[in-house]
Amino acid sequence: MICDSITNRRRVTLCDAFDKAFAFLESVNPGTPDGTYELDGRKVYAMVQSYDTVPGEPAKMEMHRNYIDIQYTISGTEVLAWMSDTLGMLPVETPYDPEKDAEFLMLPPSAAPAKLEMCPGMFAVFFPGDAHWGKVEPACGANHVK
Repeated sequence: MICDSITNRRRVTLCDAFDKAFAFLESVNPGTPDGTYELDGRKVYAMVQSYDTVPGEPAKMEMHRNYIDIQYTISGTEVLAWMSDTLGMLPVETPYDPEKDAEFLMLPPSAAPAKLEMCPGMFAVFFPGDAHWGKVEPACGANHVK
């Protein structure tokens, strides 16, 4: 997992796919319409979404096996959480769906995921094996996030 500001994105240039993804992120703004944007077919694509944060912490975390998931905050503030599950220690809540490249894992009460407060211009990169959740209300209260 990597978390930083988009102004430092050149530090995260790992391959051509990352360059395409970050070039798109640098071009978005609050007026960018929600939707799916293919940057290199389904190999590299972006989903722009708007939603309201929710209080509390989800009981499950999402994890991907094939895709790298870059979360970027255009506007608003939310809390994301991260926890590595490369050893398969978190129990499965919803089995892996290869079409969606996602499975959902239960978060035991004793687990303590790292929490990231995401403000506009921040990104977090979740690699396969990185369990994560988002859309959580920050300490400042409810937010509308894009």
